[in-house]
Amino acid sequence: MTQDRQAIHDLIGLYGDALIRRDAPTWRSLWTDDAEWSLVGMTASGKQDIGDMWENAMAGFPFAVHVAHPVLVVVEGDTGRGRWYIQEILREPDGPAVSAFGVYTDRYEKVDGQWLFSYRRFDLMHRAPLSEEGMTLMPYPEDLNYRFE
Repeated sequence: MTQDRQAIHDLIGLYGDALIRRDAPTWRSLWTDDAEWSLVGMTASGKQDIGDMWENAMAGFPFAVHVAHPVLVVVEGDTGRGRWYIQEILREPDGPAVSAFGVYTDRYEKVDGQWLFSYRRFDLMHRAPLSEEGMTLMPYPEDLNYRFE
C-alpha cells in the first residue's frame, strides 16, 4: 500500500475513533475548510457547519459504535476518492438500540501534507432494531479517551 493510501486509511480510522469517543475537535480537524458532507438527506458545507451538524446528530445518540470496512481508495496526485462500508450500533434516546449498515462515498484532498475529507456522503442501506434482551451498553473507558497517534 502506498504511503498516501495508508494515510487515507488512517484518516478513516481517526474519523471512527473520534466518533466513538465523541471527540469533536479531532473529528472537526479531519475536513478541508470548504468540504461538503451529506448525511442521509442532510447536507452541510464548510468545516464549521459540518462540525455543527455532526454534533447535533451525535447528541441524538447516547451510544454509538462505528466500524469502517475498506473497499476502495484511489489516489490521484493530491486528491483521492474512496468507498467504505460501515456498520454501526446506535442507541437512540427514547427508542431501541439499532444496527445500521451503510456506504460512504468520499473525496480527499492533501492539504499541507495531511489528507482530509473534501466531500463525504453517507447512504443508509439497512437499519434494524436490536433485541435488548440481555443487552448492556457500557460507557467508553475513560482511561482510553485520548487521540491515538
